[in-house]
This record gives sequence, C-alpha cells and structure tokens, in this order.
Amino acid sequence: MESLAQLRERREFECRLTPDRALESLQEAEAFLRDRWLLTRTPDSALPSLYEACHEDPYQPGSPGFASWPATKWPWFGELAERSYIVTAVHRGKNLMVSSDGAQLLDPICRAEITRMRAADPGWARLLDHLAAVGPSLVDDLVAELRLKRQELKALRSPLERCGAVVSRWVEVTSAHGHLEGREIMRWDHVYRGPASAEGDPATALGDLVVAGVRAAVLAPEPELRRWFSWTWYWTDTGCARPATGCSLRSLRADRPALARGSVPGMPGDRQRWNARYGGGFIASFLAHPIAELALSLPLPDGPVLDLASGPSGAALLAAATGRRSVAVDVSDVALGLLAREAARRRVAAPVAAVQADLTSWRPRRESCALVLCTGYWDLDLFPGAAEAVLPGGLLGWEAFTTRQRREEADAGSPHRYRVVGQARCRSRSPAPMTQTVCHGAARAGITPGGAARLRGGSRRRRGSAGPGQWRGRHREVGAR
Repeated sequence: MESLAQLRERREFECRLTPDRALESLQEAEAFLRDRWLLTRTPDSALPSLYEACHEDPYQPGSPGFASWPATKWPWFGELAERSYIVTAVHRGKNLMVSSDGAQLLDPICRAEITRMRAADPGWARLLDHLAAVGPSLVDDLVAELRLKRQELKALRSPLERCGAVVSRWVEVTSAHGHLEGREIMRWDHVYRGPASAEGDPATALGDLVVAGVRAAVLAPEPELRRWFSWTWYWTDTGCARPATGCSLRSLRADRPALARGSVPGMPGDRQRWNARYGGGFIASFLAHPIAELALSLPLPDGPVLDLASGPSGAALLAAATGRRSVAVDVSDVALGLLAREAARRRVAAPVAAVQADLTSWRPRRESCALVLCTGYWDLDLFPGAAEAVLPGGLLGWEAFTTRQRREEADAGSPHRYRVVGQARCRSRSPAPMTQTVCHGAARAGITPGGAARLRGGSRRRRGSAGPGQWRGRHREVGAR
C-alpha cells in the first residue's frame, strides 16, 4: 500500500502538475484525456485540469476569466471536443470533458436524468420531446420552433445541462446560405453512441463515476468528492451506493449530512412538501428578518435586493416598501403566490419579482444585487455564488444552522446559528462546511481556499486553513490504491 507521500508524488506525475510534465502538443493532450478519463478545463478541484497541465503563462496575467487561460494552448479544449469527445456541464455547471470510458460511466446516470427531468416539469418535457423529434438543434432554431425568448430557453436548458440530460456545443456550419455559427443543443442519448454500461442504476453508477474521479485525481480531499458532480440526490449518509473495484475509498462520507433518496431539493417531492406547509390554513406574518432590517438600514449601492429561499418573504416586502426592487427565489410556488398577493395588497413602491427555482442549481448573476439575503437555509455550493452576486459596496446577509450545531444542539433546542452580515468577498469557489463563527456588526466575509470561514472585524475564525492543493487540517484525503 502506498503512503500518503507516495500518492502525492504520483498525483503530481500523473496529473502533470509540474512544469517538466507540461503538455507540448494536442496529441499529448488527447493522450492525457484518454489516460485520465475526466478533465476539467480550468483547475477548480482535485480532478485533473487540461489548462493546469499546459503550464503556460496566461493570455493576460492578472486578469480574470478568459484572460487567465493559457496564451497559446487555450484552443486545445475546443479542438479535443471536435474529435468527438463529449463536454458536459455535470461538474456543477462547469465544463467537464470525458473520454469514451468516462462517457460510458456517465451514460446510465444521464439517461435516468432524461426520464426524471421529463416527468418533473412540463417545460423540460417539452424541450426534451422536441429534441427527441428533431434531433440536435441550434439555439436560434429552438427559439423559433418553440416560440420562446432566448432567456426562456436558457432557463429551461441550463438545469437539463447541469444534470446531463442535454449537452451543448459551439458549432460552425458552412452551407449554400452562407456561414452559420451558434450553440447546438442535443439530448444525451443523441450524443453518446457507445456501449451501454453494465450498471443501470444511476445511484450505483454514480459510485463508479466517483471512483473513476479518484483514480483520475490519484488523491483528493474527502469532503470534495460529493461536490464533483451535480447529482447530490443520489447520495446517502454513507456516500454513493457502491464503490467499484480498482480503487480503495476509505469512505465516501461528506462533512455535511447527505441527502437521502426521495428528498431531493427542488424536485417535485420537495416542492410538494413546502407547498403543503404554506397551503391550507397557513397564515404568513410577512415580518422581515432582523438581518434584513439591519442590512436595509445600512448604506447600499443602487441595485435590487435578492432574497434566497425566501418563502413568503417579509424582507422582499420591506425592500420594496423603501423603493428598492426585490427578487424572491424559492422552490414553493404557493409561498411565492402568497408573497405576490401581499405585495399587490400593500401596493408597495417598487416591484417584487417571484422566481420559482431549485437553489441547488439556480445561481444569480455576478455582481447584480445591492443586497443578497438568505435566512433559515444553508447550501455549501450556493454560498459562493451568492457572495459573487453582490455589487461592489453591497452587502450579504445570511443566517443558517451550522452542521455541528444542528447535530449537537438539536435536542437542546439551541438557537445558536451561523450569522454573517457584511461585505462579501468570495475568495474561492470551493468552500468547506462552515464551523461556529459569529460576526457582530458589519464585517468583511470571505472564504479561504482551504475552506475556513474568515470574518474580519471583531470575529472569531477557525485556525488551520490550508492553501490551494495543501488539503490539511480536518479534511481527510481519499487516494486511489
């Protein structure tokens, strides 16, 4: 059995993390993909990254986004896709390229997601059925044929892409009518034509896929495994259904409680549960949370207020009463209906927009809101997106139970909560679960690459945060054996 030091050394070699192992040609990049099975475009996790393996200076040093890509090797990702390798969004909405072996592991999950998503929503069913009838289609054609606005089509296809039911790619077509280019949308079962996997159960197939991910990464922090792929609803308290042979996973346990099958956030059962709570004789108080009152009393830039997991939100009504546009996002259409009727009754000074969405996949636009609020809800993957949605000078207000507090204080009924009111600066898109941290008053909140909650301005913080790739402290590591 290899030691941890030996695994780290093997990871550096096989994932090409040192300059002497830099990819020098497209052929080497293709061989890298076929060896690892799974490649992200940019480094965002322990999974191997194509651009990280290039070891080339960025196109524009110090600038974010596309400018951070390799100066001359950045086209390789697209050129590999042109060689019939599939690029999906199942890595939580980010690009993940798979070899034929990786695609075979994805196949039973993506086919199951087509069936599940088709049954979950009439809009998704309409798009999936149309694609089944006409085949791969350009976005412009779908807009015309389905009589949708481009924004409406994007709202439909984005969740389908994240769960693997559909795949999109950029195409260029030359015909007698001239040169056309655009994004092409297709169902998974139109893209993957390889052999079917021996495993048909999606939960078990996810276990095999996670094992393949650990094999690709060689070594990975254990809490990260659950965040590699979009399908959190196939996890149980002990991880995935079955680890495949070939790798030794010490455990697939995550630091926060896993979701049991049948209780998926944002899916019909979850929506029905919250609709049942807010239906019948439920009487909404429409009182604004104290965090909302405090945040709205502080100086804010121009821009709307976003209330996540709002329910029948008093915060949205308070913001609208002050003349500020507000957007309430919740999985329950009944709760949002109560809110809309109350806003109409009060004739508030500014509009209140209601968005029914699954917060495990829905994300706000970057730097779009003066204030982002979330109370009584916690999602590890939502927090960075919420922080990034805050405009410069804006505020993030959040209150939720921590994992430890919910576990240790549940019987005692303790009101202890994790609370942040402050200017949000997200330093990493891959935070670890928050520990007991309380910030009093206005503070600057952020997340270190090692996962520790850091709150400046009279706050307590957890010690022992690690830099990128160091993964120490409470994070256990999972290695391929």
